[in-house]
Amino acid sequence: MVTATGLGKGADRMEDYGKNMKKEMVDFVSYYRRFPKVAGKPSFSTLYTSINVLAGHYTSYGYKYPLPEKRVSKDIETGGGSLRCYPSIIF
Repeated sequence: MVTATGLGKGADRMEDYGKNMKKEMVDFVSYYRRFPKVAGKPSFSTLYTSINVLAGHYTSYGYKYPLPEKRVSKDIETGGGSLRCYPSIIF
């Protein structure tokens, strides 16, 4: 997530990073949502919200447009603590 959100407009392979990241985000949420002990944790909810924001941006604007800086800083700020709990999402 950190790599893909750090890319600027027109960066090489930005579309590839975006598509790959969206697939990995969906896989991550789909896997961990099945476990009530994990899905009920506040860290999962926070990370899920960050993932949802990013996935929504890609759905609305496509993979060629980077996430606005304001949203990146807020997304990393809120989801950053949760990233330490779920290291498989960091790529």
